[in-house]
Amino acid sequence: MSKEFASPLVAKLKPSKQLLQFHLLTHLLALTAIDYVQLDLFFAVACLSLIALSFIFSIRQMRRYRQFTWLDNNKWHLLNSSNEQQDAQLTPMSFFINHLVVLVLRLDDGKKVSVLITKDAVNQEVFRRLKVKLTMIKPSYFSTAEDSEF
Repeated sequence: MSKEFASPLVAKLKPSKQLLQFHLLTHLLALTAIDYVQLDLFFAVACLSLIALSFIFSIRQMRRYRQFTWLDNNKWHLLNSSNEQQDAQLTPMSFFINHLVVLVLRLDDGKKVSVLITKDAVNQEVFRRLKVKLTMIKPSYFSTAEDSEF
C-alpha cells in the first residue's frame, strides 16, 4: 500500500479561495443591507464596525489550522498556525456536502472547534478519502453521555 493511502489521513490545509469568496460575498451583502436600512448614524457605524470585525475574525479562523491528521482510533492531531499540536476527537455534529466538509472537534481541554475544509483547500484524493471515512465512521465512536450537551 502506498504512503498516500496509508491508514492515518494527513492533510495540509491551503488557504481556500472558495471560502474567502463566500466570506467576502456574505459580508458585502451585509454591508449592502445596512445601506438600504434607514438607521441613525450611530447604529449604522456600529453595524459597519461589527461587520468589519466579523470579516476579520472569519479570515483569521480560516488560517487557524495548517494541518490535520486523522488516526484510526478517532484521534485527531491538529497543527495550528503557530506550529503547536492539539489533540482532539470528532463529534457527531461533523458533516459534509459536495464541496465542503465541516469538522466539529472536541479538543482535549474540552473546547470545541470547527474546521471548514473546502475542495480547494486540500488535494482531491485527501478530500475524497475524508468524505469516505466520515461516511463509514461507526456511531460507536461517539459516546452518548459526552455529547448530550449538543
